[in-house]
Amino acid sequence: MEIRAFRGQGIGKMKILLDAIDSTQSFASDLLKDSPVSHGTLVMARFQTQGRGRGAHSWEGECGKNFYGSLVLKHAWPTPPPPFALSQAAALAVRDRIESQTGMQVRLKWPNDVICAGKKVAGILISNQWKGASWESSILGIGINLNQAGFGEDNPDAASLATLTGKSIPVHEITNGLMDDLDRYYGFLLRGETSRLATDYYNHLHGSRSAVRMQRTGDKSTFLGQVVRLENDGKIWIRAGREALKSYDVDQIKFLLS
Repeated sequence: MEIRAFRGQGIGKMKILLDAIDSTQSFASDLLKDSPVSHGTLVMARFQTQGRGRGAHSWEGECGKNFYGSLVLKHAWPTPPPPFALSQAAALAVRDRIESQTGMQVRLKWPNDVICAGKKVAGILISNQWKGASWESSILGIGINLNQAGFGEDNPDAASLATLTGKSIPVHEITNGLMDDLDRYYGFLLRGETSRLATDYYNHLHGSRSAVRMQRTGDKSTFLGQVVRLENDGKIWIRAGREALKSYDVDQIKFLLS
């Protein structure tokens, strides 16, 4: 494993670049535990052997074709934001960067995916560290499909930005721009502008403007539902036809792209 480090200040200004690693999320977590790592340190890898997604899901890709990164965020909140606000800020930053890079319309798929042209192009994974009731730090993992040609039959909903746009996407351009966007959105959290984040997140959410296909956990049937509102803890309220409004947690329902 080759490690290269570049120092600076702010989110993503301190970079640790790895040729190959099991998971940037695991590396960043170990770094936070074992060393005096600075806030905003970015761990990047050209290739992950065991990239992590939400729950038991993995994140796979070809060497050097995509963006794989995990940020160490050491919080010093004047007032701690709602738990889901960090996820909203990260998703909006990734959405903004992809839209700026491609010129395509980009939507957010609850709770942690980013979609473009009906395909998943990015995913977000956050692990939080608490000391009692104090939210001390987070590891923010981001994966963006940049230049990979295909993702196999097991991932029919995934696509890369290159396949959607017909253009190669430079990793360094996405990286530098994304860090600036993340720094800006993290500033909203520090200033307590969480209602703005919640509104922007909802406005860009897949299923907020019209009904989309969904599936409840443990039920093979699908239905059309529309997102009505979000809670601060990330729970979602959905209206399906004439059914009463219902709330769902992240493991109770999923949004279908195909």
